Amino acid sequence: MSNLAFTTILIFIIVTPGIIARRSFLSSRFSIKYKSYKAIDEIVWSILPSLILHFMGYYFVLWWTPYKIDLITIGYLITGLESVKSIYQSFSAIDNYLFQIFLYYIVLCSVAVISGHLLRKFIKKIKFDTRFRSLRFSNMWEYYFTGEYMSFHDSIEEPFPFDFVFLNILVKMGDGSLYLYDGILSEYEMSKDGELDNIHLLYPARKKFEADNKDNAYYEIPSEFLILYYKDILNINVRFIKS
Repeated sequence: MSNLAFTTILIFIIVTPGIIARRSFLSSRFSIKYKSYKAIDEIVWSILPSLILHFMGYYFVLWWTPYKIDLITIGYLITGLESVKSIYQSFSAIDNYLFQIFLYYIVLCSVAVISGHLLRKFIKKIKFDTRFRSLRFSNMWEYYFTGEYMSFHDSIEEPFPFDFVFLNILVKMGDGSLYLYDGILSEYEMSKDGELDNIHLLYPARKKFEADNKDNAYYEIPSEFLILYYKDILNINVRFIKS
């Protein structure tokens, strides 16, 4: 294996806790719109959390255990080893403490999962994501359907309690005709590309959309719930209903 290939693998191993922390932070429904990054982009975005985690891990090992992390050996491994002696010394050091290194890595990855989750909970708890646009999560549909968008600092609406979300959805059928569907929002799903895929309605009803015909009444659709696919939807009207 070439020095470059080994160095690349080692760097990936080092930044993996940061990748895990970032994935944990973005694992909620508010972050379901998660674009597929290239490996190099994932590594770049994970450098800072990785440095923070390794910084804490380094001093935890230094202060609370009888061991010490050999930064010189790590530096040799990252920059590439040339001499046989350096290679032997570095890998001998790894071999002597292989279990401790493995345990450190497992603990650090576990901390990464927990810290990413707790940071997301903290931001949601104090509503930093609604106060600061830069901290806002990417799935705006969750903000719309939960009413949290009303807490945005630039929103003109005042937040109020509600019991359910009622939707009016204009759908274009295969023959070009338009139908208006009504119902209570039960669930929605996102596509693998991070876009809205479908909406589930409870107690659905529909009518043909005719703007000038006021006598065109709704008729109920007998079902447990109705699924509408976003590709057929022209627009959505959202209402928050207080019983």
